[in-house]
Amino acid sequence: MELDDLKNIWLKEKMELESRIVLNENLVKELTFKSKSSFDKLIKTAILGRNLALVYMIISIILASKVFYEFEYSIPALIGAGAMLFSFFQHISLKRPDFNKMSTIELQKAICQFRIHTSKFSKYDNSIVCLWFLTVVPIYFKYILDINIPNLPLYSIIISLIILTLLFSKYIYTKWDKQLEENEQQLNQIIEFEKN
Repeated sequence: MELDDLKNIWLKEKMELESRIVLNENLVKELTFKSKSSFDKLIKTAILGRNLALVYMIISIILASKVFYEFEYSIPALIGAGAMLFSFFQHISLKRPDFNKMSTIELQKAICQFRIHTSKFSKYDNSIVCLWFLTVVPIYFKYILDINIPNLPLYSIIISLIILTLLFSKYIYTKWDKQLEENEQQLNQIIEFEKN
């Protein structure tokens, strides 16, 4: 082989290598962007839910004030308000990260921490929402809608709302966990790319 042939082979291999590097960099950027945007949506939703707990607490307090001297209604409503306040403080640590300053490993750590947080508090969240329904629905029917429903149908409505809440929240938390797991897998691929 002549020197020109070796140069041509070397240039061809160099160009192929550079194109693979560009392809890998584009893949890494795409996977990182997908993970960041997916995680951002989940964290925004969780923060919104945390802030809505304060709104639900205020609703409970307003309803309790409407029936203040009927203790069988006002005391449970105040307990529901306290539960919502407790929920708010459980999630006070949630913050939206600055994705521009995060490395891939930091993003993966943030996703893992969020996944642990949601897994840890999902049972409490479900219980608190169910308790809240139990405390405000009777007031809502009796004093806001002015419908005097006997106890049996009222509690069947409350139980139906609780069942719907539990099913919906189970679906949501399962969906979130699956999304977070996919994000972790994508980030693991990125870390492998960065190592090689």
